[in-house]
Amino acid sequence: MMALAFSFCLICTTAVALQSSPRLWVGDGMAAPSAVELTAAQVNYVSRVMRLKEGDEIRVFGAAMGEWSARLAYGGDRRSRTARALPVEERRAPLALGGDDSAAPRLEIEVWFAPLKKKRATLLVEKAVELGATTLRAVKTQYADVRAFNGASLFATAIEAAEQSERLDVPDVHEPAAIADLPGDNTVVLACVERTDDGHLLAQLLDPALGDRLRQSGRCAVLVGPEGGFSDADLDDLRRRNATFVSLGDPILRAETAAIAALTLVVAATTCTSHSYLPPSAASPVPSPSPSPSDMREEERRRHTTHTQEEERRQHTVDD
Repeated sequence: MMALAFSFCLICTTAVALQSSPRLWVGDGMAAPSAVELTAAQVNYVSRVMRLKEGDEIRVFGAAMGEWSARLAYGGDRRSRTARALPVEERRAPLALGGDDSAAPRLEIEVWFAPLKKKRATLLVEKAVELGATTLRAVKTQYADVRAFNGASLFATAIEAAEQSERLDVPDVHEPAAIADLPGDNTVVLACVERTDDGHLLAQLLDPALGDRLRQSGRCAVLVGPEGGFSDADLDDLRRRNATFVSLGDPILRAETAAIAALTLVVAATTCTSHSYLPPSAASPVPSPSPSPSDMREEERRRHTTHTQEEERRQHTVDD
């Protein structure tokens, strides 16, 4: 019994160690598992921040290679330290082979956003990656400050978010482009416009017509504008792209809040089946659960008590 308990504890300890070991993205193009040279930033992270030693376990991942457990091997000297990850065991298959734990092809969901100040843009990118956005594109609008865009910093944020959220890939972060120059003519563009009369995003996602468009396209884009909103010229450009205008309710949301809210609704609506999140009145009736034996006994006692009280009242009336 003690040996069995010890074995169970060892298995649990190993599982926790595997889950808590540092997870590093090594690029989405590396297919064959082989020794991976870590970048200077990654070397600094594992050696100075995490203080890992030679042979300690880490995890490396990428869209083409999946995720692998690996052993850490240091090289160089203290001034110019290097490190390699030596893959040991495959933990998750590549995306093309179902490494995202989904047999169905996933909808490509892009996030298009006007450049924001660093703190707000960082939050937008971080949450968009965690929620599953496949591409991030900055959009030039009339009221946006393109000078605020820092692609390298935002891509570093995307990498960190992918490492933390257990994704197998890291979405690209594209430089600002005009609405008319954005690629993908067949992309279903959902433009979040404040106080529009075109209907709430959730209501439109439940419309079978929009669902058919999404299935035929396989790609949609959630678009949020700058703090000052879209200009009339921006809205005209969106109409020429056949964008669908959607509302997120009466409150005026900050751009990063609008992006997170809209992306959450799109992901939820496109990954649920048969609109199972509809209220019971709009879906099939929910059968009542069968009563338990204790409930049946309680109901029998209640009926007996009620019957006795009725008999006593009836007898009291006769005596009077």
